[in-house]
Amino acid sequence: MPAAFTVTPQDYTAIIKELKSLDTDLVKEFRREFRSELQPVAKSLAGNAPAKSPLSGFTKGKGGELPYLWRKPTASISVAGRAKPGRTQKLVAIQLKQPALNILELAGTANKGKDGGGMTQRGLNLVKGLQTAGYGLGDRGRWVIPQFYRREPSVRAIAVKVLNKYAEKVNRKLREGKR
Repeated sequence: MPAAFTVTPQDYTAIIKELKSLDTDLVKEFRREFRSELQPVAKSLAGNAPAKSPLSGFTKGKGGELPYLWRKPTASISVAGRAKPGRTQKLVAIQLKQPALNILELAGTANKGKDGGGMTQRGLNLVKGLQTAGYGLGDRGRWVIPQFYRREPSVRAIAVKVLNKYAEKVNRKLREGKR
């Protein structure tokens, strides 16, 4: 379940190309910086998920099976490798790879406001169970996604700061090369 910041493929390709041409270690440093700058945001987002399973069907001994057992998620941050022409590129993504969280976070989002149109009875029961437990559907999700959208301006500010820092490094090295 990624939450991502996007940039045009041409811009991202240009940044990576310039960094590689100047110093291949700059690309590694660039990706490492994105990860370290966004780590506090990622941990905060993961911390929004309930510590215990909101529904008993996702716990051991009550019907839950691997990989769908509830556990507190950990966040990972991936930084794009290379851009594909003609596509929007996810520059950086915060991912919470926990199947039970993904299911419960998004349960009912595809059918919101449609009286369950197209939803199976099992899906309807899942959504009703979450609502009864006090976990109604928020802005495109329940725990993590709404928090991401609230924090999106700060995530964008971090991305712009990192991009500007490395753009300045490229500019400085290019100026030094012209002398």
